[in-house]
Amino acid sequence: GTDQQKILEEKKRLDSPRWSNDGNHIYYLQSNEMTQDLMKIKISSNTSEEVPKAIQTGLQAHGFSLTRDNKKLCYTKYDVYSNLWKFTKNKKTEQFEPKKLTTGTGYYSQPKISPNGNKILFIQDGNIFKMTIDGDSVKQLTFLNSPCISPSWNSDGEQIAFISGTNLNTIFSEGGTPTVFKNTKTGSDLFWQPNSEIFYEKEGNHNFYIFNHIKQENKLLVSNDSVGWMLHPRLSPDGLKVAIWWNRTLNTERVRSLWIISREDSSQKFLLGGDIFPLKWSDDSKWIYTFNSGKTQAEILRINSETRSTEIIFTLPLGRIQHWDVDVMPDGKTIVCAIQETNSDVWM
Repeated sequence: GTDQQKILEEKKRLDSPRWSNDGNHIYYLQSNEMTQDLMKIKISSNTSEEVPKAIQTGLQAHGFSLTRDNKKLCYTKYDVYSNLWKFTKNKKTEQFEPKKLTTGTGYYSQPKISPNGNKILFIQDGNIFKMTIDGDSVKQLTFLNSPCISPSWNSDGEQIAFISGTNLNTIFSEGGTPTVFKNTKTGSDLFWQPNSEIFYEKEGNHNFYIFNHIKQENKLLVSNDSVGWMLHPRLSPDGLKVAIWWNRTLNTERVRSLWIISREDSSQKFLLGGDIFPLKWSDDSKWIYTFNSGKTQAEILRINSETRSTEIIFTLPLGRIQHWDVDVMPDGKTIVCAIQETNSDVWM
């Protein structure tokens, strides 16, 4: 625990340090955009003056090991990819039927179903794309250098809100030049509600701003900024209630749970504990369709906003599914999600 010595400081990510067998060098992986370089640095009393040497470049390595004579390298190649799936309830069998909408080893994420149920937005390579609900007629909508996240349709499907950089943006659903709202500083989550308001995460805090994009006016969803971390605000179609996932204090304990905030009197109602993320309200504003990520196989739940009664609508297939990668229609009969898969091999 003594004689601490800084070996190397880099702006690039450094991983998996390994001693050489003679104890005079350290091997490590250094990120180089999408690949890794195997590096070697000599350990001495003046290591900070030593220049690292690249042994092998262009690896897709997750971890590595060297033989005792340092002549053979063994490493794990690790790929993560994601594809979009649609699950549609069959009227006769009452069972959900799957359809894979995308294929390959790309990374598709954050699908959002259009209000009329005919189109899907999604993110690929940092930009927003649009396609039909059946996976046809793919069209790229944005061509930005800064990654786009959290796309959301407006109520008539004519416009799309999204985050790029630290600002809220809108674009017409047929494409074009985005409108950037310079007076917004966002986090990573937004949703265009059934009215003209856009709820977006406040930068540096876990409250949400309610933004009127026509008047360009902001107001906070809750007045107290220190009540916990919020995600996925969803306004009911009648405009009276906001369902939200909230990591906040309940009876002196921090609880991850689903809440309802009244737009009439700002009262707050605990609904259900756990990682239950609201996705969509039913058209009658009575039920909330939610994503339960707390199970080995994630579930789509339907929860009554008054009685708290809960139904399991569908159990999703095995595979990593993030809470921002699921959407559902207001009738609960069409579900779209991105399912993450991994593939790893050992190379020598």
